[in-house]
Amino acid sequence: MYKIIIYIFLIFFVSASYSQTDSLAQKQQPPEANSPTDSLAQKQQPPQVNSQTDSLAQPDSLAQKQQPQETNSKQENVKQEKKSTDAISKAESYLSKKKLLEADNKRDELNRRQGVWKIYNADGILLSEIEYKNGEREGKCIIYYPIEGKKVKEEMQYFDGKRDESYVKKFLSGQTALEGTYAMGFKTGSWTFYYEDGQTKTEGEYDGGKRDGEWKSYDRKGELTRTRKCNNGKCK
Repeated sequence: MYKIIIYIFLIFFVSASYSQTDSLAQKQQPPEANSPTDSLAQKQQPPQVNSQTDSLAQPDSLAQKQQPQETNSKQENVKQEKKSTDAISKAESYLSKKKLLEADNKRDELNRRQGVWKIYNADGILLSEIEYKNGEREGKCIIYYPIEGKKVKEEMQYFDGKRDESYVKKFLSGQTALEGTYAMGFKTGSWTFYYEDGQTKTEGEYDGGKRDGEWKSYDRKGELTRTRKCNNGKCK
């Protein structure tokens, strides 16, 4: 009787073991169907297609980026060449015009300036008329404003290359701005400064190029506003 019970128990145990094995096999079957190789192929296939497409598109994209840069570079080169050409042309025109206008300026056999020299700017406007003797300024000198119409800016005299005798400076309007005297290149004697309407602004004396004596200042109404005592260029 005891042996029969053991035999029945063994039969039951073996039957249960086979049942568990079948159940485990059924549970594991779906993962086996989706093999790692198939899954990896499915995941990798789209990137491979995109990679090939991107690889083919890159040269076109690069060409599109390079084309505007090359065009801009060419345009800049053209602009620079035009500027250089215009500058050279302008310089040649100026030199040609200047040479023609200043054709009457004379030099002696030692290449020293002689007589009246007229100087012009690039627009052909007269800037100055200066008398020379043996390469040094000698006589009358007139400086003009750089505009049409020969508007005098300064008038002075030279002797042996130095300012001498009368000196006058004018506003663009033609009204005198200041007047005085030079002696061998130094301011001397009475000097007067004016407002543009002709009223005296400041007046005083120079000695050896330095302010000396009493200097007076006035407002635009002509009323005295300040008096200073000067000695050797120092005023109080």
